[in-house]
Amino acid sequence: MQVRRALAAGLREQPVEPERAAGFFLACVDHLRFCMDRLQRQDGMIHALLRDRIPAGDRDAHARLAAVDEQLGRSRMIMDDLGRAADALQKAGQSGVGDFVMRARTLDTAFTALARSARNPMFDYTSRLLSDVDWERVAGVDDEAVAEEERLFEAVRRYAPPGADPASMADGHPTS
Repeated sequence: MQVRRALAAGLREQPVEPERAAGFFLACVDHLRFCMDRLQRQDGMIHALLRDRIPAGDRDAHARLAAVDEQLGRSRMIMDDLGRAADALQKAGQSGVGDFVMRARTLDTAFTALARSARNPMFDYTSRLLSDVDWERVAGVDDEAVAEEERLFEAVRRYAPPGADPASMADGHPTS
């Protein structure tokens, strides 16, 4: 979430040079796409495990699971929209920075609102119904994925304007 926070800071404190701004925003989106793809795969696996293990008669749990699935769908739509905005920026180059910033600010606001409401309502079930083996399988992170995430993180740092270095951002649940 450090890169999402860095992107939000960069949207407030845009680099003066449009070329640097474009590089920063594209690096942020590349990193976010990579990480969110992994998180969405993991969430899908967790959802499937819980759906299969929560007793059918526990309607409240299945309703909460459906609500989580809906939130995941909204998160995917926001990331897809951000990806399209980045693709347009890539195509337009420096001249597309202003349009990207307007679109990305709207999407960042939507994502922040979604993330605030997305605290894990299934914690009591995941802690009870998922084993260490399940968690290892869900994580599915290998050395190659870790190296790629680090490479993408460093690209964001390379272009970050003052006040938007992701290494200086708090990690953890995105409440801002």
